[in-house]
Amino acid sequence: MNQASDVVLLSAFSPLTFTFRILERDFTGVAGPLFVAALSGQLHWIVLGLGLFDNVWAVLTLVALWIPIGSWCTAGLLRFSLKVARGQAYGYQDLWSVDASVLQLLLLELVVYVGVAATVFVLAFVLPREAGSDGDWLSGLPSLAPALGTVGQVAVSLVLAVCWLVLLTRTAIAPVLIVDERVGVFRALARSVALTRGNGGAIFFYWIIIGMIGGMAGPMFGSAALSALTVPGIVYVGLAVRGELV
Repeated sequence: MNQASDVVLLSAFSPLTFTFRILERDFTGVAGPLFVAALSGQLHWIVLGLGLFDNVWAVLTLVALWIPIGSWCTAGLLRFSLKVARGQAYGYQDLWSVDASVLQLLLLELVVYVGVAATVFVLAFVLPREAGSDGDWLSGLPSLAPALGTVGQVAVSLVLAVCWLVLLTRTAIAPVLIVDERVGVFRALARSVALTRGNGGAIFFYWIIIGMIGGMAGPMFGSAALSALTVPGIVYVGLAVRGELV
């Protein structure tokens, strides 16, 4: 860990080391609440993975209805992890409190969905379409695929992928700031970009490491395990870049 020009530089392993340290200190008291909250927030994906819904509108309805629940669980995960990181008293009661941060996290998730929809819309213009798609919603949109060619399509797709990677790494601690500093969505996003300067690579590689570990949990509970492992590490980053825990 180094400091240069008032920027705290972190290792990709620092958040993971912190997570394992708090688990080693109180495994049952920390792992239990983390997994319960993460599982509650991801329960709709588990239900969908069981194949209980085969209608696209039913799937979309379930996902939409679970967004507020997921935001509530995320707020609890972050609140709990912040208390653990600071050595404060913590427990299951920290997971279920409702405050203004839940609404802000909900708005943040909606912003992400809007960004995903915009990306899909752009790709609908750029990528080639399958034969026989005249009857779907794409048929009314002009296609740029012939003009761009294969090279152009790949280039646009890569630019979009890089933009998403940069955004997701530089805004990674926005949820932490929303819960901890009680700021709005766009203030949190701007603060996250500023605070994570110089640490985008470390955060990106941390996600790769944690994703590999989470994948070992299997497809059914892998997403919940991934969330339970990721949140304490991101909380560590959010505290470290603000001068705590360093």
